[in-house]
Amino acid sequence: MGYPSGTRYTVGVGWHLWIYDYTNPLKTNGPWWRISQLRGQNVTVDMHHMTLAVTTLADIPDDWTDGHRPVVVLRADAHSTAWQSNGGADTLTVDAGYGQLIAEHLIPDA
Repeated sequence: MGYPSGTRYTVGVGWHLWIYDYTNPLKTNGPWWRISQLRGQNVTVDMHHMTLAVTTLADIPDDWTDGHRPVVVLRADAHSTAWQSNGGADTLTVDAGYGQLIAEHLIPDA
């Protein structure tokens, strides 16, 4: 980090998966459920790309009927104690076109 000519430093990146019911979209009071463990990695100054890998299984509540639709969300955070080194204007770029989130509907054997 620290592009283009400032202090370079390591940035910690954390990520995890969440799910919410589309019948209650994007409300901050929920219900949202975290469905994966928090994962993280340090991005060093010589790293160019980092893959955020996470897999999980999530159970849908039994009382959800046809009107409910689960939405899977990847939440990520970048942070560093050195963030103010260059005046606090540094940014972390997320490359467009490289990511994918695949969710499969698995029906258990009866």
